[in-house]
Amino acid sequence: MKTYNKLFIGILVPVLMLTAIWSSKGTTYNTETIASPFLAVAADTSKKDSLRYPFTEEQTDRLNLHKSKFYLKDPDNIKTTIELNPETNEYDVKQTIGNMNYRPPSYMTLEEYQEEEFKKALLKNWRDRMASDDKGKKKSFQPRINIPGELGDKIGPIDIRPQGSAELIFGGNFMRTQNPALPIRQQKVGAFNFQQKIQMNVVGKIGDKIQLQTNYNTETGFSFDNKVNLKYEGKEDEIVQLVEAGNVNLPLTGSLITGSQSLMGIKTKLKFGKLTATTIVSQQQGDRKSITVQGGAQTTPIDISAANYDANRHYFLSQFFKDQYDRSMASLPNVTSPFNVTRVEVYITNRTYATTNVRNIAAFADMG
Repeated sequence: MKTYNKLFIGILVPVLMLTAIWSSKGTTYNTETIASPFLAVAADTSKKDSLRYPFTEEQTDRLNLHKSKFYLKDPDNIKTTIELNPETNEYDVKQTIGNMNYRPPSYMTLEEYQEEEFKKALLKNWRDRMASDDKGKKKSFQPRINIPGELGDKIGPIDIRPQGSAELIFGGNFMRTQNPALPIRQQKVGAFNFQQKIQMNVVGKIGDKIQLQTNYNTETGFSFDNKVNLKYEGKEDEIVQLVEAGNVNLPLTGSLITGSQSLMGIKTKLKFGKLTATTIVSQQQGDRKSITVQGGAQTTPIDISAANYDANRHYFLSQFFKDQYDRSMASLPNVTSPFNVTRVEVYITNRTYATTNVRNIAAFADMG
């Protein structure tokens, strides 16, 4: 029995070895890997566009008709060619750098090509007309009005040329003082600041005979510096040579009678052959002021009668004047007061928050 067992084992072992060798030669293994959802994918390390509004390549505007000014122009080495393809009856659009395509080629139909060329010619026409109108002229607001018909032929075009500047200043000054001695309403002080500075010069012409000139300046010291002048000038062979209205002047060449300036009125100049007649009807505008300066301070004399006062507006300087008032005014119109006030100093509260030429004053008032 032991002999049969040894014989069976001796035969089984070689058979298994031969089977394993034969299986290894006739079998191929698949070495492909299957992506696992649990494996981590490597992150994209390429640098992203940092622009907030990135530029995009637009293929619809092939002729750059609607290209924004924010886009730079294409370099000179980029060539755009448009050729007709007889086989497809379409236009091939190519952009190349040398022999290499810069962008993928595209095509246009005959209708699309005609529409693009029409837009291109229309834009060029508008730009040429604008350039010709602005050539040699200053770019400013100069409205020009043309009157059609026979009236326009007689009068001529209307030309208005305004010049100047306007400045508006808005602001506010607010101050809060926590002082128990002051009423609550006076602890908060506020004031709005509104200023305007206008310098304007308007010159208007109607044809070649009528001219209007206006000067207006808010910073001028006198109101008559703002001038308005309407002038009509006739031709050499006409009777009416000149008609002026507004601010006019009358210059005279003689020394016996001097001319006048800054006149407000009407001036005419008529010519009858060799006789010339100049007529003017006006009023002279002017202003005269007298300023006295003593010790670096400006003083202005003011005469105020004690009888001219308003209730709750004018007050006595002191209790002494209040006691003497009834006695001094008993025999009106004669004032019998033996006292004559020759100097009074008045201090005004600094409500404009000025910081120059100010003084600190401590004053006491007897309100009883």
